Amino acid sequence: MNMTGGDMILAKVGVVIPHFNSVNAVIKLLDSIYNDNKAFNLIETVVVDDKSTDDMHLLEEKIDDMENVKLIFNSSYKKGAGVCRNIGLKNIQSKWLIFADADDYFEENLINKILKFIDSKADIIYFRYISRMIGTSVIANRHHYGNSLLENYIKKPYSKNESLLKYNWVVPWGRMIRTSIVKGNKIRFDEIRVSNDVMFSMKLAAHTKNIETSPEILYCVTKSSGSLTTTKNKENYEIRSYVTIDRYLYLKNNIKAEEFKPLDIYFGKWLLDGINLYDLSLKEGFQYFVLFKKKGIKFFPKLSKIFKLSRVVKETINEKNFKTNKG
Repeated sequence: MNMTGGDMILAKVGVVIPHFNSVNAVIKLLDSIYNDNKAFNLIETVVVDDKSTDDMHLLEEKIDDMENVKLIFNSSYKKGAGVCRNIGLKNIQSKWLIFADADDYFEENLINKILKFIDSKADIIYFRYISRMIGTSVIANRHHYGNSLLENYIKKPYSKNESLLKYNWVVPWGRMIRTSIVKGNKIRFDEIRVSNDVMFSMKLAAHTKNIETSPEILYCVTKSSGSLTTTKNKENYEIRSYVTIDRYLYLKNNIKAEEFKPLDIYFGKWLLDGINLYDLSLKEGFQYFVLFKKKGIKFFPKLSKIFKLSRVVKETINEKNFKTNKG
């Protein structure tokens, strides 16, 4: 594991950033962290490069001149954001932990937003976030679901809404995490191509006793047409399906029944997405149906959701017929 960077001093917040061939973007991200001089004493940042093939000299020069910023090169035989985040975790010593992706950035007044919670007794502090199309100011749609979970809990901080927030917030960013919860329970990211953050988030939530929330927007996640998040292929679908099963079984066996019940986990919508978006054949879809049923996962949700699902079924069948007729 090779390493470069400026001097490191004791900080209270650590930021972990996996990076691959996004030099200009990660420089923008670093600038969004260190645009306030107070940040250099408060925040340590670890950028883990995942065997980039692009020229790295601009990033190396940038980090060499920055205190409390470290660039580590992934020299293992594995690749992926999960691998890089695990490397970053090993090199963070601060009280709080924040994750960021190289193509994203923090909103203004980052320091003031996190300083409010530096002495918090909570294990996780959840913030609102925004999403934009990459390289533009155009608002995207990646923030809607997470913000709805947060806003529902802020309005009605009941146990049901707390469970929905904790166990349906699967992305690593948009929150401050107490580092000791992660390291003390040996929570790590799955080292797989996609969905490497899901089980990390589930295990983190299961070990979390106290949470706090902020209505302020901490982070901007970008959206592009070619990212792993938007790439739809059968290999990614298979990986995500097994992660879905792992999530279900872990939560069923490791959290209280009153926490698990509100989640109402089912696979019908995901199976329909496989046929419609990932281009699974009906035979392949049936094989996944059998797999999910064997694991005890429901196909249908509660009655209140069935009507919505039936509409999706009709739309999926119509879309499949359209593709067939067009072909």
